[in-house]
Formats: sequence, structure tokens, C-alpha cells
Amino acid sequence: MESLEFFYTPVKYILANMQFSDPLAFEEFLTPVADGVRIRPMVGSRFRGNIEMQRLQKVGLFTLEADSFLAEKPPGQDFYGFSIPLTAPFTVSSPGYDQTFGQANAHMLSPGLPFTFKCRKSCNALVANFFVDSMKTYRERMLQKTTASGQFIGPHVSLMSVTGSDLYRSVVRTWVALGVQECAVNDIARQELEDDLLESFLSLAENPSTITTLAAFPSDQALNNIEDYICANLDATITRDDLAAQAGISIRSLSRAFEKKFGLGPMAFVRQRRLDACFARLRGSERDATTVTEVAMSYGFWHIGKFAIAYREAFGEPPSATLHK
Repeated sequence: MESLEFFYTPVKYILANMQFSDPLAFEEFLTPVADGVRIRPMVGSRFRGNIEMQRLQKVGLFTLEADSFLAEKPPGQDFYGFSIPLTAPFTVSSPGYDQTFGQANAHMLSPGLPFTFKCRKSCNALVANFFVDSMKTYRERMLQKTTASGQFIGPHVSLMSVTGSDLYRSVVRTWVALGVQECAVNDIARQELEDDLLESFLSLAENPSTITTLAAFPSDQALNNIEDYICANLDATITRDDLAAQAGISIRSLSRAFEKKFGLGPMAFVRQRRLDACFARLRGSERDATTVTEVAMSYGFWHIGKFAIAYREAFGEPPSATLHK
């Protein structure tokens, strides 16, 4: 372990820019936000891991970066874990499934379940852990009813769904805001950021399938196929005609279906997914390997000023700040 910065306040822990060559030290450092997780390299015996961490009252946030990474967690009732791949995909194994998570989806660990997180190369992920005891109280206040502790949420969260995208962006905005100079984020701002984060999580938790029932036409499967097509072609030309052809429906039916399921039209939906892709690309790139303009233009944003405004509204920081981290 090369350095350690550890502070405590009643609101949160602040732990930043840590680098480890010992996985056991990494495990110990992770304890405030993910107790009981076993860390090892997935490939070989040498370990190199970087971590930045923020600990709020009800949520723990951290980014991890490693050459290869293996995390194993026994069953526990302590937290929900929302893991977002930033660059390379990772695989999660748990009883009943073994799935790879990439650009369009994230993993949700429910309390009481064991899991194994595996990334063979260039691991880089953003994780938000929602602590069960605090979430139970918050949920009961929000819903005005008693709820069971440790409610199960499906492990696959589509970042292209309404609730999945909302939680993803809320996690990113909170992480970005807390990473600003500490004096710029006071206790009031922290607690309001956390409140927004909790509301986004509970919106997902109360509708874990993230599927809105549509009218008879088009089908859910048709819309799922369109989402897959969009995700696979974010750096290529996408038109309403293309999307309608993929689903075998008219452009008008396509627009109505998107408005009903996502609350916005198909091209606005494409634009949001492209912004998400830009964030992932910038977050995972070396500062000298690319530029904001190159990334923006690769996803079809030709007016860089408008792109920068939209990006900041979505993620709480300018794209140049994401690239330079």
C-alpha cells in the first residue's frame, strides 16, 4: 500500500486515490462500504488495485481499477450492490446465473446472496452500495408502509431502461459532486445528493423488471430488440426509419411506444445513450490518448459547445474533467 488518506465526519468517510499491491490491505480498506468481501487478482499472483471511496450515511460509493480483479462475497444481509462497468466488461456468478455485464447493463447484488465478481483485464468499475438497515427505514417513510428487509431485486439492470438510466446518472452525478473540492460540498448538499440517490434506487427497487407494459403493439420483445440495436450502433448512423424497420412497425408507432415506455422520443433516447457512452469512454481513457472532441464526434455530437452543456447537465461535470481524472 503506497499511501493512505482517511478522514471521518458524522456524515461520511472520505478515502481517496489509494493504490494497493496487497489484496488483503485492499479488503481492509474496503470494509467501510463493503465488509466481508474477499479480494484477489484473477490472473496470476501479482495484484495492483486503485480505489477512490466516499461513505455517506446510507450509501457507500467507490471506483476500482485493477489489472485483473476477483471479488467474492459470502451471503449477507448488509447491502445492495450496484456495479457499473466503466471500460472492460466484468462477469458476475451467483446461484442460478453467470452473466457478463458491459456497456448497456449493470449488476445488482441483493442482500442474502453470495456472488463472485470477475474481470480478467483492465477492470474499471463504479460501485454504489446501499445499506439495508438504512434503506428499510427510508423505504418505509417513502411508501408509508412497513416493508421486508432485504427485498430481492433482479441482478440484471438495463442502463437503457428508465429506472436503470435514472439510477446510473444519479450515481454518476453524486460521485462527481463528491469528488469536487471538499469545501464546495457542504453537509446540506451531501444529504440532498444522497436523498436523490436513494429515491432513484427505490424507484428501481419498486419496479425491478424496469419494463413498462405497452399497448398490444409493438411488443416488449420488439422494443428490447430496438434497445439492443441502439446499443450496438451508438457510433453509427441511427434514424427513426432504421429503428422502425428493426421492429417492423411504422415510425409513428415507434414514437408512441418510446414515449409510453421511456417518456421521450426515440432520437432523444439515442442521444441519452450516446451521452452515457461518452462518459464511459472518457472515464476509461488516458488523458493523452484521446480528446473530448474526438469522443464527442465519434458518437455523432458535432456541436461541441452544446455537447458540453448536455454532458454537464447529465453528469454534473464538464467532459474535460472526466477525461483528466
